[in-house]
Amino acid sequence: MKALNPVLLLIFCTTILVQKFFPILGVAPNRMMQPIGLYYSDLYEYHALIVNVALQFVLLLSFFFHLNKTRLLLILLIFSLLLSDLVFICADFAEKNASTNRIRFSLSCGFWILVFLWFLMVIETLQQLTYLLWQKISLGMIIYLPIILLFFSNKVDHLSLVQEFHANEDVFRQAFVEHFTIVGLTLFFTLPIAIALGALCHSAHNFGRYCMQILGLIQTLPSIALFGLLLEPLSLLSNIFPFLSYIGIKGIGIAPAVIALVLYSLLPVVRSVLTGLNLIPQQTIDAALGLGMTQFQLLFQIKIPLALPIILSGIRIMVVQAIGLAMIAALIGAGGFGAIMFRGLANSALDLTLLGVIPVIILAMAVDMLFRLLETASLHDKPTIIIANR
Repeated sequence: MKALNPVLLLIFCTTILVQKFFPILGVAPNRMMQPIGLYYSDLYEYHALIVNVALQFVLLLSFFFHLNKTRLLLILLIFSLLLSDLVFICADFAEKNASTNRIRFSLSCGFWILVFLWFLMVIETLQQLTYLLWQKISLGMIIYLPIILLFFSNKVDHLSLVQEFHANEDVFRQAFVEHFTIVGLTLFFTLPIAIALGALCHSAHNFGRYCMQILGLIQTLPSIALFGLLLEPLSLLSNIFPFLSYIGIKGIGIAPAVIALVLYSLLPVVRSVLTGLNLIPQQTIDAALGLGMTQFQLLFQIKIPLALPIILSGIRIMVVQAIGLAMIAALIGAGGFGAIMFRGLANSALDLTLLGVIPVIILAMAVDMLFRLLETASLHDKPTIIIANR
């Protein structure tokens, strides 16, 4: 294993620059005023700052020595301590200095940049471990467990982000349900359509060429433009057939959002289905046909199981894309976390904006990890037993 990882060293040097030149915490009398920035050294008392610097110095030294699993796990522990300490110091400073309700303590740009850079360093460190994927994900979750517990405690109540959450808790829950509904319906309608189109593209090459061109053309349309294009026809249909409006299909709301997201989601899944089916060896197909399998049995018992890892990869890309695009659907009344984000932007309230953005980032990362685990598990499921049993 290499003694020096240049990627980790570069990111580490960037974190030092961020601590020096970017504010970590902002102090303002209200959400409309420009906050006064407090830097890394402003938040720490002398002894705490010495301990923090010592941890970072140990982290730097570890990059120049031969690494093994024990040292890599020690590096992960240092990351956990640094992240937890940063959150704790910000929360503790806000709690000690919150003399009146008019003072707001907000996590500033330096905090989020540091968290992002340390997160990249954690990912890069985990890549050097020879553990299985689920073990790496478990280690990553354990590293962030102290921070998660800290945010669920009363210690962080004086931070403006947490105050915004408590002030909009009901709205947050409703947004979660709406966002989950949009993405769930998109996945529900996309999968059967995409699998059918992928199978047709595999069996009929001329159809496949034109289908992929059309789906690629849809991808070039801006999301807000596609939402707008669906307003008029859906409004017209709901006026002609009133029962459509009764079940929620109208010009605004979830219906145009789901239709647009399904159109956007078809390309990655259809492409993955087509790629997976094309990679199946012809000898496997001939063997299955020789055993008397019908085309329907061949597709669902042989082809799709063999192509499943690649199909799951396309579904993973589609779901993560849908989670992000569902934010824009708030502009046509679909709700979700996008409604919170746009409300925060309209009021120039950064913390309210982050309240809508951060859950989407966490949700996308969680879905990505889940589908990666499913991809890994599907690699071990082979349909050869099905052929042997026949």
